[in-house]
Amino acid sequence: MAFADDGELDRAVAGFLSKGLSQGQRVGYFGWGGSDALRGRVSGVAGVDELIGRSAVQLGSLDERFRRDVVPDPSTLVSFWAEATDAALGEGFTALRVVTDTTPWAEERPQRDAFLCTERFVDRYRLDHPFSQLCVGRRETLSQEAVAEVASIHASAVAGEVPFHLHAALDADLALDGEVDAFAAPLLERVVDCVRRADASQDVVIDAAGLTFIAHQSLVVLERHAERSNTTTVTLRGASRSAQHLAELLHLKRVRVEPAW
Repeated sequence: MAFADDGELDRAVAGFLSKGLSQGQRVGYFGWGGSDALRGRVSGVAGVDELIGRSAVQLGSLDERFRRDVVPDPSTLVSFWAEATDAALGEGFTALRVVTDTTPWAEERPQRDAFLCTERFVDRYRLDHPFSQLCVGRRETLSQEAVAEVASIHASAVAGEVPFHLHAALDADLALDGEVDAFAAPLLERVVDCVRRADASQDVVIDAAGLTFIAHQSLVVLERHAERSNTTTVTLRGASRSAQHLAELLHLKRVRVEPAW
């Protein structure tokens, strides 16, 4: 997600988009600025001029639709990508695959909080639609905290290693993978509040089948989140027996652990 220089970014863009082209997908780069700057980002794609000419490669300026200092609400951004996906399918492509520069939306709070919330809904749309996206940002602009927060709300991350991923899921409200030890608890607290910002659900189910470890501090984080958000129950489904025993020892009132066996 976060890249140190233009060369690293261009190689990641070329690799991600070329994979989509090999599968009959329409691909694109959506960023900020004019056509020359956008064109430079896809220069590593083989035969890019011909591909742009037949609309297999798209270039989109986010400045034409959005503001850099205002994160679009979830419905607006999901509709934007849904329309682009439908257009790709309507023109005979198998899917839409894009790289998006989200740097301006992730730089500072409270704007980043709004972006994390909106991105959860885009992430959910990706799960059951022929749409894939790589969000990219610049390390010289983004803080380490920003990189970690954005990387942790996606199922996977490129150039942004984090101990856990709290992301959208098909058969649960969210999924939590990886390890959430005491050092990761503050990061979990920040992102869980953000991704559920527009969620009024009283009962939240988190698929924890991919959760290999969770410390008691992180279970307490989920308890505090439930209290702040007026959530009746946060259920960790498919977690380990040790996580269940730990929750019982803590006498948590709003966090339940349903072990996998």
